[in-house]
Formats: sequence, structure tokens, C-alpha cells
Amino acid sequence: MAALIRFFSTIITRTPIMVVAIGLALTATFAAFIPQDEIAPTIESFAPDAPEYDALIETRDRFAATSRSLQVLVESETGNVISADALRAVVAAEQRVLTSSAAPYLADQPDGPIISYLTPAIRAMDFLGTPIETVDDETVLQMQQLALSQMTPDEINRLTTLLPASNNDLAGSSASSALMVVFLDTSGVASYEDLEEVHRSVSGAVADFADGPVTLKPFSFELLFSDTTFRDEVQGLFLLAAVVIMGILAVVFWVRPAGWSGVAGAARRTAADVLLALLGIGMAIAWTIGAGVLLGPRYLGLIGRSSELLQALPILLIGLGVDYSVHMTARYRTEVGAGKSVRGAAGRAATTVGVALVLATVTTSIGFLTNVVNPVPALKDFGIMAAVGITSAFLIMLTFVPAVRLLLDRRAERKGRLPIERLAVQERRWITRGSAATAVLAEKHPIVVLATTAVLAGAGIFGLLNLETEFSSAAFVPDDAPILDAYSTIGEQYVSGFGEVTAVLIEGDI
Repeated sequence: MAALIRFFSTIITRTPIMVVAIGLALTATFAAFIPQDEIAPTIESFAPDAPEYDALIETRDRFAATSRSLQVLVESETGNVISADALRAVVAAEQRVLTSSAAPYLADQPDGPIISYLTPAIRAMDFLGTPIETVDDETVLQMQQLALSQMTPDEINRLTTLLPASNNDLAGSSASSALMVVFLDTSGVASYEDLEEVHRSVSGAVADFADGPVTLKPFSFELLFSDTTFRDEVQGLFLLAAVVIMGILAVVFWVRPAGWSGVAGAARRTAADVLLALLGIGMAIAWTIGAGVLLGPRYLGLIGRSSELLQALPILLIGLGVDYSVHMTARYRTEVGAGKSVRGAAGRAATTVGVALVLATVTTSIGFLTNVVNPVPALKDFGIMAAVGITSAFLIMLTFVPAVRLLLDRRAERKGRLPIERLAVQERRWITRGSAATAVLAEKHPIVVLATTAVLAGAGIFGLLNLETEFSSAAFVPDDAPILDAYSTIGEQYVSGFGEVTAVLIEGDI
């Protein structure tokens, strides 16, 4: 390890331009692979290593895809969907779906590709030639009851699941909500992404319709997993984390000027260190994503496609990677303030802080790499890529960042503009004094500190032993996503997902 640190120190101090050039070249190389990054469906990423999932994949690959369905939750501001307004909304939605780009994928079912809780009334009005535009609530109810009286018990039972379990009387006069179902024949769909596009097409056709108090909310697991709101949320959190880190770094890296005349110089120095740290983090993120593509199924096949967890990895790298920059910059400033040359300070910072950073990188990476034995692909891949990201951040912060700082300060040193005196007072800053003050409590009241630590540790162990875990598809969708309303209502009020099937794969000498 010492030899590795000395090697880094040597190349930083002797060939800083080469270090910077290699760092930028590697960043450009990894960044070139980023556009190839693909996000896998949630069901693929989080499916455990289980025989049921293996059977699902084999069935999907070897047999024609079975019929899938998209459910549409019908609700009304009046609290009753057995109404003329609801009937007109359902009919209009059906017509939109039949003329949408998803029309070629509609499945041929005995009751038609689209059915709803009002299908009996709609058929009765078609048969009798009753104009849908002019009917009232009473007429809808009469037509519904008339058609149901002519249907077999099996036909009625099939439609009963389209009403809430607590109120599933198709001939009743009221219902708080109900379903319509669009059946899709996915045998001609080439990929899961294409399947998601078909569902989005149906969803768009339904969601575009609005008529008075009636609302139509499409739902399917393909829509749930294809919702880009999660990615938008992650991007927003990443920007927020970057802004917060910039503010913290500005405080940590601020060089107190000697007077008002030195404010501009102090601001430039601080801004340069902040931007250099953020540049290093950005490079580490590019290395990580690019490496993920190379390790993925397109090339080496060591990990799967990107998952929702991996989308959050850049946020993690901001928090973990910035520590390396803080340690290196602080040590470098201390050495410069102690009278060393820029070159000597950079080499000394790398050799002293570098050992601690290597140990921190190794221990952190090992912690993440324990996930390689996790049966859930997304968690295993996250552990591997987190280790790659931490290692990338370490290499960049220990080589590229100090090399750039050396080049910048070497020029200022030659011109005699390096603020050595101001860098020398960094150890006496309020952050250092505040950190030292926290040790007083442990020094004067060790028993209190130990007792408090023991109580908190006991509470943590108790919580760990009583931790309950469960998997929910909705956990990967933001709480304010509109589709969650339909997801929760259908899951709570209806007997089952209408139109779904369970396939049994039979193998052997049959």
C-alpha cells in the first residue's frame, strides 16, 4: 500500500500534466458509453434468484406471450358511476383506444377486446338503437338490468370482478367506482420496452378523455414501471445534493482574506477549490456509469441492466466522494502554510492522507461488495457499482484533483501570489475549534458518554431485530405519482387483477 501511495505522489509531483491528460481521456472514454445505459424493468431487477422467476423467463422466451390487460379505474365526483355521464365516458374511451396506435395489439376476446362494468347496458342500447348521447341515469340502469336478465351466470360472474368487492351487484343502482379492461395481445411485441410503449399508448388515449365529473385512471404494472417520475425525482435530488454540497464546500474551503482588498482573491480561491471538487465528483460519476455499461450484458455480462437503485448511485457518490477532496485540500493547504513548496505540499498531502483514504476506500468497497451474494439482482449490482464508484472517486481525488491544484498554484507560486499566510491559519478556523470542543464532553464525562452510547446502541439493536421488510412495486414510484391512486384503489377494493393469468411450465418426458 505504501508503494502505491508513493507512486501516486511521484506522478502527481513530477508529471501533473500527464496525470490530468490521462484523467480527462479516461473520463471521455467512459462517458462515451453512457448513452448505451439501459434501465431494466423493475420486475427484472428485483426478482430474486428463485425457480418461479426462472420459469417466468423461460416461459416468456420459449412461448408466445399470453394476453395482458390494462385496467381503467372509473370514478365520479358524484360518488356513483352507474350513471349516464360515466357510460358516455366509458364509450368515448373505448372509441379512443380502438383508434389509437395500440389498436393492432388489441386481443380478440369472447366479450371483445374492451369490456367494462357497463358493457351489458352498452350492448342493450346498441341492440335497441338507443342514442347514448340522450340517455339519463334511469335509462342506463334500466338497460343494465335488462341486459343482465338475458345473460348466463358465468357471463355475469365474469363481469362482477369489475365492481368493488364490497358492492359487486351489477344490477345495483350505485357504485363508488368500477373498472373497464383493455385486453392486449402481446405476442407480436419484440421487447419489454415496446410493451411499455403499447401500454402508454392505451393510457394516453384514455387519459386524454375528460367529461364532467367522471375521471378515468389507467393502470397496469407496465405503466407503473415505465413511469419516468422516479427518474425525474432522482435528477432533482441529484441537483439538490449538488447545490447543498457546493454550499458546504464553499464554507469549508473559504480562505479568510486579510482585508477588503483580498476578498476577490479569496473568493476566486474558494470557487476554484469548490469547482475542482465537483469536477472530480462528476468525473467519478461518468467513470461509474460507463463502467456499468462495460460490466453489463452488452459487453462483459457481469451485472444486469441498470435499475432504479443504480439511478440513485450518483447521489451516493456526491456524499462519499466529496470527503476525499476535503481531506486532500485541507492537508495540502496545511503543508503550503507550513512553508513547503507547491510541489512538496502536493506530494506530502498524497503520502499522508493517501494512506487513510486507501483504507477508507477498501473498507467501504468491501462493505458494498458483500452484496455480491445477495439473491436480488438489483442489490447485487448496486453493491458492485457502488464499490466501482468509490474506487473511481478515490483515484480521481488522489491524482487528478491534486495535479490540477498543483498546476494552478505552481503558476501563482512563481509570480509570488500564493496566499501562504492565509492558508496557514486554516487550522484555527471555527470548524476546527468546534470539532475540538466536542471532545471535551468525552474527556470530562466519559461515563455519561458511554452510557448514552449504550442506550442508543440498544435501541438500534432492538429496532433491527424487529425490522419488517416487504416488497412493493409502489415503493419505486413517488408518493405523488397519479398512477398510485389507481394502484391502491384497485388493490384494496377489488377481488383480483382482472384478465391476469398464471402460467405453469411443464417439463420432462410428457
